[in-house]
Amino acid sequence: MPKESDIYDLVEREAARSGIPRIELWQSVAKGLVEKTLPVSSLPLLPAGWLVGFRASIDRYDDPNPGVVRILKLIFVRASDFKKWLRGGKRSAKRGPVRGVTGLQASDRKLFPEIAKRIKTRKARSARDAALQLFDERKVSGNSRESAAKRVSGRYLKEYGNVDR
Repeated sequence: MPKESDIYDLVEREAARSGIPRIELWQSVAKGLVEKTLPVSSLPLLPAGWLVGFRASIDRYDDPNPGVVRILKLIFVRASDFKKWLRGGKRSAKRGPVRGVTGLQASDRKLFPEIAKRIKTRKARSARDAALQLFDERKVSGNSRESAAKRVSGRYLKEYGNVDR
């Protein structure tokens, strides 16, 4: 996204990207422009009351017409300021996957009863041995036999400890 962009392009792009209905986003932007909560880099000389009329028009669910679009394309806002204003001044959400939700945790946990059973019946000497056996039987996901067994047995021991189940 460019460092500075016209308000029309910013709103249209954000509505398409985030799935916010366009008219609702336009209503928020019009309110922000009128109340001066949305920081604007450059605002053209507008007739008195134009922004108030624009807000009233948007509040009636009127889409910006081509004449209004031309004027909106003259109002420039820094993209970072627009995003910050859109979030309500809050910091952006933490990036990356949510811990414990993605990955192989669920599929690994489904193997825990089998690991416990193999240890109890002495088919395996340890959780790692049981995990290696399960990998050989293609029941454990992973690229490498050693790393998959280490991951599954580590998770098993972390949750169940060394206690035979």
